[in-house]
Formats: sequence, C-alpha cells, structure tokens
Amino acid sequence: MSGGSVPAFPRAATWSPDGQHLVGQQAGMTLRDWFAGQALAGAMAQHGSYGIGNGPAEIAARMYEIADALLSARSEGGEK
Repeated sequence: MSGGSVPAFPRAATWSPDGQHLVGQQAGMTLRDWFAGQALAGAMAQHGSYGIGNGPAEIAARMYEIADALLSARSEGGEK
C-alpha cells in the first residue's frame, strides 16, 4: 500500500444491537488528503491566501504538492 492510499482515521465496522448487521465501517480519508488539509490549515492560519496561489484551484494544487512531499519524506524514513 503506497503512502497516499493509507487511510487516516479509519473506523472498523461494529455489529448492530441485534447482532445481525455490520454497521459503521468507513475507510477514512487518505493520508495524502489529511496532509493536504493540514498544510492548508497551517497556510491559512499563517498567511491567509496571500502568496500561495491565485485562487482556490492553485491553492489546492499547492497543498497536494506539499502532501506529496511529506509522503515522499515519510517513505524515505523521515527527515535526516
């Protein structure tokens, strides 16, 4: 499984009270999505939208570039 497809916050299924059905199973978001969201939150808290793009599409693309860099560093054992 590549780093980008590792789920963040998965939730295992549980049995319904009557014991007949599995309920609540969710794969969670990908780790890549989580990293991009965290990068976005940090960028917005620090700078607003200034200096990170011209609009929402550019900002989103930049956050995923950051997420991909984090996943790459993670697969190489982190920062040295």
